[in-house]
Amino acid sequence: MHRLNRILNRGYRPLFFESARPEFLADLLNNPPADDFLIEALQEHNLPATEAMAVFVASANGDLGARIKSIREESAEGNFNPDSRAHLEIRWSDYWSRWHTDHQSYWRRGEAMLSLEEFANLPWGEGVPVVLTAKEERITKACARECLAVYGLVRSVLERNNPVLVIGNMRYGGNFVVKPMERQLKEAGAEVMYCYVRSADRDEDYVRMSLPDAEKVLQYVTVKLPDVVVVDGTGTCKMYGKTRLPDSMWGYINLFDAWNATHRGGSGRSDSTKPKPSYSMRPWSPDMTDKVYVGSYEFDSGMHASGDRELVLASSIGMCDDSSDAAFDDANVYIEYKIQVLCKYGVPTYRPIAYSETSFVLEVQKRIALEFETLLSSSPLSP
Repeated sequence: MHRLNRILNRGYRPLFFESARPEFLADLLNNPPADDFLIEALQEHNLPATEAMAVFVASANGDLGARIKSIREESAEGNFNPDSRAHLEIRWSDYWSRWHTDHQSYWRRGEAMLSLEEFANLPWGEGVPVVLTAKEERITKACARECLAVYGLVRSVLERNNPVLVIGNMRYGGNFVVKPMERQLKEAGAEVMYCYVRSADRDEDYVRMSLPDAEKVLQYVTVKLPDVVVVDGTGTCKMYGKTRLPDSMWGYINLFDAWNATHRGGSGRSDSTKPKPSYSMRPWSPDMTDKVYVGSYEFDSGMHASGDRELVLASSIGMCDDSSDAAFDDANVYIEYKIQVLCKYGVPTYRPIAYSETSFVLEVQKRIALEFETLLSSSPLSP
């Protein structure tokens, strides 16, 4: 330590100790180098005190200054290489110097100083339509787990040996649950359809489907007489400690209530001897409670128990801590979120997570689909 105190000047000392990991310092103190070349080289070129820079200095073969100059010139020309640890650490030291020289400007913009690892872990922001941060990556993994639970539900409904129609309610249930596993659902034997019932589509307390969607569903139901699984999600997945399904489910409840009323008592027969089946309705969620809210109305978990076919109202969002919380429900807001990324000059800058809602949805669907496929392959549900 006395040797370090003798070599390090006041200007470089903060950078040295801010960048040096405890393991690096311990190795330096327990196995001190034969001479002062490493520390003096790091200080001369204002480099972080890290294992990577120690290797970089040792490999320079007397050409250290030229190599550092070349990296800085390449970065200034827009040829920064984010895959090179040397590029990352040298550009971080430049950023560190700028921040400490003009920290008030950064403070006025609300920017905190990035540590070396925070800087190195910034996502790459060049040439990609969508940049997902660690937060969005975590949510996509949660969505994939929820997809697997819904897939298990559909497989159990298929065991009733009736045709099965899975309806992904747009935007959440369709985009982030059904679409990422559409291929696997079809391979399992289910038919897939997409409709759009918004919670806001109400006339007083009556939530209704659009006429084209209602006709599409009824046409299929009339011909195939399937069990139906409606899939959606909500960020408000519990109410008063009980499972809550989204308001959009009322559009489907009302549609199938109308079906049941039309065909009750033998009316609506397809021929003189064969009446249409009626539908029983049951809610489903990964975390079911004895009472369930659909929107703001409370029901027993069994709901309507009688019927020849099932209408399963499935909310993919559970109440557990690792739920996705339907965070992608309003995908349009992600084009407004600005995140910090590394640009081609090797400096932090800001850009939207996505430049369009469509590109964001497609990228997230792709990530969920890949994670779902991985989970399914190691699951008892794997075909």
